[in-house]
Amino acid sequence: MRLSARLHDDHPHAPYPALYVDDSSLQIVIAELTQQPDISILVPAHSWLHSEVELEKAWDRLLGFAGTQTMLVPLLVCPDDMDFGCEVVVVEQHSTESHISWSRMGYAQDREISQVNWLPCSRPLCFSRENFTGALSDYMELCRWPPY
Repeated sequence: MRLSARLHDDHPHAPYPALYVDDSSLQIVIAELTQQPDISILVPAHSWLHSEVELEKAWDRLLGFAGTQTMLVPLLVCPDDMDFGCEVVVVEQHSTESHISWSRMGYAQDREISQVNWLPCSRPLCFSRENFTGALSDYMELCRWPPY
């Protein structure tokens, strides 16, 4: 399984930075794994959130894979509200010395992203640390993060 970052160009207004698993957008992959087709219309949190506080939280959690730890990472948000107050898809991100995996997926139940309604998932997504780090570096560049 390979993670990559590139511009997603099927939006009516403009392309936007997005993560892909193999050749499918993250939205489509998570929608299929969880059998939740509505997830496919959500957008990447890291390129759509309007609140600087929420955007920083999303990036801090996605990039929080140093060492070995587990983190709740908001990945997708509603394109209408573009904040943590609407639908937010979260993954449970596990880090080991060699791999990063997203073992569970669900909907955040609060704006703090501390409570999650986990969805049945057919399999976790697992990436080599080298691939994950490279994809996030590309994603950060596409999203122009950090903003300074």
